[in-house]
Amino acid sequence: MSSARSALYVEGKNDEKAISSLLKRQGIDTETKTRKFDIKPATMSDEKSTQSVETLITSIYESVRRSANKPMGFVLDADSDIQSRWDAVRFQLKK
Repeated sequence: MSSARSALYVEGKNDEKAISSLLKRQGIDTETKTRKFDIKPATMSDEKSTQSVETLITSIYESVRRSANKPMGFVLDADSDIQSRWDAVRFQLKK
């Protein structure tokens, strides 16, 4: 199943709210029904949100595969080992 709109994937609900607030402060439409993209917490194949950076990283491959060539983005914390986070993201994208 492909998404009808572009998507910005985040770690969890708190990140979803924070991103929406940042967008609103910059004058970008944050109304779910009218904005041009979705902000989605990370999910696994069973569609349950586990709200973690690990879930977000492991969901990258499947999210890209289902994207139907729509633009997408991923927002994740890099507050610990930045190089290993980047390596994990790169690995998923290279698949």
